[in-house]
Amino acid sequence: MGLQTFHKLLVPLIFGGFAAAVLIIPVREPIGIAILTGSICLVPYLRVNRRLAKFSSRIEQIKAGNWNSRIHLNGNDALARIGRGFDGLLDGVVQERTYLQISGAKFKAVLETATDGIISIDSQGRVESMNSAAERIFGYTKDRVIGRNVAMLMPEPFSNEHNRYIDNYLSTGQAKIIGIGREVSGRRSDGSVFPMELAVSELQFGEERSFTGIVRDISARKRTEEQLRFSEQQLHLTFENAPIGIVTCDLDCRILNANRACTKIVGFPRAELLTLNFMDLVHPDERKHCADFAEKAKRGQLESNTIQQRWLHKNGSEVCGVLHIGVIHDSEGVPERFVIQMEDFTDRLNAEAEARQLRDRIAHVARITTLGEMVAGIAHEINQPLAAIVNYTDASQRLLAAGTADPEDLMHAMKQASAQAHRAAKVLHRLRDFARMRSVPRENVDLNALIKDVVSLANMENPGFRSAIKLELEEDLPQLQADPVQIQQVIFNLIRNGVDAMQEPGTHGQNLVIRTVKDGDEFVRIEVVDRGPGVDENSVDKIFDPFFSTKQSGMGLGLSICRSIARSHGGQLDFVNNANHGATFFLRLPAIKH
Repeated sequence: MGLQTFHKLLVPLIFGGFAAAVLIIPVREPIGIAILTGSICLVPYLRVNRRLAKFSSRIEQIKAGNWNSRIHLNGNDALARIGRGFDGLLDGVVQERTYLQISGAKFKAVLETATDGIISIDSQGRVESMNSAAERIFGYTKDRVIGRNVAMLMPEPFSNEHNRYIDNYLSTGQAKIIGIGREVSGRRSDGSVFPMELAVSELQFGEERSFTGIVRDISARKRTEEQLRFSEQQLHLTFENAPIGIVTCDLDCRILNANRACTKIVGFPRAELLTLNFMDLVHPDERKHCADFAEKAKRGQLESNTIQQRWLHKNGSEVCGVLHIGVIHDSEGVPERFVIQMEDFTDRLNAEAEARQLRDRIAHVARITTLGEMVAGIAHEINQPLAAIVNYTDASQRLLAAGTADPEDLMHAMKQASAQAHRAAKVLHRLRDFARMRSVPRENVDLNALIKDVVSLANMENPGFRSAIKLELEEDLPQLQADPVQIQQVIFNLIRNGVDAMQEPGTHGQNLVIRTVKDGDEFVRIEVVDRGPGVDENSVDKIFDPFFSTKQSGMGLGLSICRSIARSHGGQLDFVNNANHGATFFLRLPAIKH
């Protein structure tokens, strides 16, 4: 403002006799200020001119941006008072300007650091401003959006109809989004459409209106919600279609939900199950155990448990199965409810019982079928004690007929005949037990003593055996848990086969060796070593087969039965051909553990 201009403004105040005057400089000029003055006394024109020049100079400095410039006119005249009023008003303007600058900086900082997009538009839909978050969300920079219609950020059909929405609101005042907020769709710079939440507010300055929208990209939330929906659907399908029963209960065991398999297991429809306590389904004999678990789970002492259990079917029958119980906790780790899985084993148990009965019947038939075969194979076992009895009784008769009978000799012969009769009875007893599927009791057996008894019996049947058998028995052998009669039959059969083998052509010795040794810590081993021709290659794989024999008069059942006896005792019967002629048959049996 020049000096002449100021003169023109001030002269009417001085000479027109106004009581007050106001100088208003619009806010949009470099300075906006109002000057109030009181009555001005008449002063000499020259003095006024000098002071007005100073006043005008300060005004020009302020217009140039020097907000620290002040009038500072001395005196107490009207012009001085105007200057002091001007300075005070200018101080207020500077303070307000500083406040607005700080507030604007704070607002800009908040705007730029906001995680939600913020976009302002005018009443024509043109973008006036947008923050950095909006740039990230839509993929546009500010310079590509500001000044253009906000419809560019919307997919069809919303982009074409947006201006109509604004016009309708301005004319009717009916808000569809303003002040309400809802989920809408946005369009990024690459053309992709995404879900977002939009909240719109309105600002009005006189006749001018503007709108500010706050945008939040909810794509990640929507994906999470979709994944959650899919997981819930999967869980529901798994729950409903699981082959085992699944029940959820509260901590008092009240049933909250049950799947189809559970309704089939216990026979109750779902609606009826939801009125029951799970304890109502548990067999009375097993409710206490189940209740104990529930109490421990409530106290946080147990997390899960698996037990065999019986349940009550609606028709009154018992259902047998396995129960798996787990505990669900809330966000603070406090037990909240139980998840129970019920596996129904009733059909399987019934099928297993039927299978066992069928196996027993088949085994019985098999035993009866092979009984005839065994009778033929065991006939000579019975014949051995019968032959010994005949020999002892014949000898006794000859002594009595000759008149030279010694009572001690007769007593010895009778005792031996009686022992062999008992042995024959035991063989028949075992045969009967086998036919009836009766288990044969086993006892502790001293293997060396058993072998000596068998050798004694062999010598009685054929006195020539006495010089052919050589014993190599290891001392302090552990005892066996076995059926002594069956083990005797196996050893006797091996001895007889060995002696027969050494009577064939190609024999390379006269002694049959019977040896016992420890076989590790858990087994003992009986070896019968002959010096015959050995087992030929054609017979190696078949020698233990039923009805296979290398003897012309043999039935081929002896070794097959012996191997069955060995296996029934948890042992093994096998052979090897010796390097220096003959064969070694060995019987390996488990020893009693001490």
